[in-house]
Amino acid sequence: MRLVTWNSPSGVSRNWATIKGFDADILTVQEAEPGTKAFVEGHPGWSCEWQVGRHLNGVAVLAREPYRIENVERSGRCYLSTIVGGPRGYQFRFVGFWGMTKTGTDDGYPQQAKQLIENLAWDEVATVVAGDFNASSRNDQHVENVASLGAHGLVNAYEAVHGVAVAYPGDHPTSYHQWKETQPHHMDHVFIPSTWNIEDVHVGTFAEYAATGQSDHIARNGRGRSELRRRRQALSGDKRCP
Repeated sequence: MRLVTWNSPSGVSRNWATIKGFDADILTVQEAEPGTKAFVEGHPGWSCEWQVGRHLNGVAVLAREPYRIENVERSGRCYLSTIVGGPRGYQFRFVGFWGMTKTGTDDGYPQQAKQLIENLAWDEVATVVAGDFNASSRNDQHVENVASLGAHGLVNAYEAVHGVAVAYPGDHPTSYHQWKETQPHHMDHVFIPSTWNIEDVHVGTFAEYAATGQSDHIARNGRGRSELRRRRQALSGDKRCP
């Protein structure tokens, strides 16, 4: 199974060829335009849900057969929580998140993520949280959020493979401020259950995405295996961001 997160400033339809090229099973796209659900589901084998954001564009979750979005849970302007079904009846929760422009002093990007973590249904269903957090290890509240996710059994897929960067933003930036290669950041993340043993996470390059005008955020791919209810599932995570 391949998981992807990508902030696509041009939306889904204009970058559909790139999105299909991820070869993802489930992905979340931030800055997805109105009409995304109808557009995606107009392509055979795809299901999609869309949550309007604070500024019209929003968060989308897409799934490709044999996986399918079966239900939408409580969602908000910054996040979309879905239940995804797969082969042999396997289900898990996939949550797309987008840290959006703050509306007040207590509404920064990390505060929005904190609210998401507090609102999620933490039950026996395996949960993935992925998206553009617009926050990094340089922010204390983000560090607290990561610890909270860890307390719920989730790990950062990238760090599980590559380790914690000695110096920010590390060897694999996921976004570039103002599309400039001289301003790299690492703010897009995928958090997965610690029981999902990841074998590899690959990060794209500035040349592939920013230099071509597609996005100032970069894609990541990961591959791994998990054993749940005595059934082994394949996992691949595609992360896009700083």
